Amino acid sequence: MKEFYSCHEATNYAMETERFAISHLLSDEKTMEIHIHSCYEIHYSIAGGKEFFISNNYYKINGNNMFFISPNENHHITKLDKSSHERINIAIHPKFFTRYSTQASPLENCFKNLDDLSNRVIYIDSKNHKRLEFLLQKIYLANGFGSELIEDHAFCEILIMLHNIQINQFKTPEPSITENTTAKNIINYINKNITDEISLDELANTFFLSKSYICRTFKTFTGTTISKYISARRISMAKALIDEGHKPSEACAAVGYNSYNNFFKSFVNIVGISPSSYSKYT
Repeated sequence: MKEFYSCHEATNYAMETERFAISHLLSDEKTMEIHIHSCYEIHYSIAGGKEFFISNNYYKINGNNMFFISPNENHHITKLDKSSHERINIAIHPKFFTRYSTQASPLENCFKNLDDLSNRVIYIDSKNHKRLEFLLQKIYLANGFGSELIEDHAFCEILIMLHNIQINQFKTPEPSITENTTAKNIINYINKNITDEISLDELANTFFLSKSYICRTFKTFTGTTISKYISARRISMAKALIDEGHKPSEACAAVGYNSYNNFFKSFVNIVGISPSSYSKYT
């Protein structure tokens, strides 16, 4: 198992191999802007992370928090301590769960009911952190004959451990979720009209607020701009359509892009690869 240094590389590797990929990121890497993946993702904030935006909600990171992110959920770190930002990202292809799950032990259970805060975020204490480090080291050191089986079995142990932590969440401190009614109302309006042209003037007239206040409130809550958020949501929808067998050009038109060139640029910026390359993974 190769250790990656880019979320996009890890995601692409997981999609290509139909397995999983791990990236250990440190303070000197650039934090990604709002983005989406077609695989499942586990984000373990070890140090430096302060706030995390996932699927229209804004979570405070209390230290050693692990987040579970389903395919096509937009997300990114919104605030951090740039002097020390250590995190581990794990991308998991859906077929990995199918390959190793049993009826009694479905490994994708960690990603069920993520609207519930106690399922979305877990706290990793020192004992479980050491166990996680041991299993990750086992994956990194696997080599030669049978190495893929060693890696996969160690990763299954990780998923089982995280599930057990999750179901005992009441024993650990829960991270909080930030509320902002105005920002959430704007997000809901954008999501409802995502395939239409949405202007700042339209939002100002709809919510009886100044354009500057809307921009400032939205950026404070989500950590990104309205235009970048709209792009992320549209590309998320486009990926889902491509997954269903639609051509990239069909997905482009269906999600509200009038120009394939703009669609292409947004797709590459958010996903990391071109729409045509992505369609080969589906």
